[in-house]
Amino acid sequence: MIAGGTNESFELAAQSARTGLHSIYYFHDLVTLRRLQTPELLAGLALVANSAYTAGVVREILGRECVVIPPLIDRAAYRTMSAPRERRHVTMVNPRRVKGGQTAFELAQACPDIPFVFIEAWGGDNAYVQSLRVAARDYPT
Repeated sequence: MIAGGTNESFELAAQSARTGLHSIYYFHDLVTLRRLQTPELLAGLALVANSAYTAGVVREILGRECVVIPPLIDRAAYRTMSAPRERRHVTMVNPRRVKGGQTAFELAQACPDIPFVFIEAWGGDNAYVQSLRVAARDYPT
């Protein structure tokens, strides 16, 4: 199993395919996929995606199907509270256009009585996120 997410993972997949080693490439990141210059690197490999959405993007870009296997997570290992607590705000992680960032921002503007928190988790310079930052500066906190 080759976990995607880096340009190097595509090279590893290509090496695996050239050797004839039966391998699976696991897509859990679309940024790297969209930058893939040579899709033939993945020829001969079985493809798996972390969600139906990711599998759809793989189908759109590569013209290939993926088996969907959601991430296997031990929820207890990541639990942060022992009992339900009062909810204090709405959180959006990675407010990108493709994830509905504009809609979330418009909801925050339309509902000033509900606190919203926007968290950037993906690196890189993104013009859309920059435009949200500028718009947020004029928004009362």
